[in-house]
Amino acid sequence: MTSSPTQAPESTRDRLHHAASTLFYSHGITATGVDTTVRRAAPLDMS
Repeated sequence: MTSSPTQAPESTRDRLHHAASTLFYSHGITATGVDTTVRRAAPLDMS
């Protein structure tokens, strides 16, 4: 399933890829850590 620009990616892989792409574009590859990427990709409801 391909997500539209207004719809959040569904799978964990897609969420990580989207978060990494956004952060790399905004802050640069060397300024973006794994922890930041994972925090950005993680769902808000962790229960």
